[in-house]
Amino acid sequence: MVSLYGGEELILSDIDPFYTGIDLLPYESDKMIFPEIFIEDLNEVNIAEVIRPIMNALWNAYGFSSYPIS
Repeated sequence: MVSLYGGEELILSDIDPFYTGIDLLPYESDKMIFPEIFIEDLNEVNIAEVIRPIMNALWNAYGFSSYPIS
């Protein structure tokens, strides 16, 4: 489970330096609560695919439809 507290005024370039040149509004709330993900065995999962719902929710908060990296 991932949550960010105290994230008010956090901008996307604070999270991903790839977006440094993009002028985006800062996040307006002091918290982001992401979907809960249950992993039974780390050896049998693709972590990048498992956390995709969290990454998509993070990018949705900034107006993107999904996390840009596949």
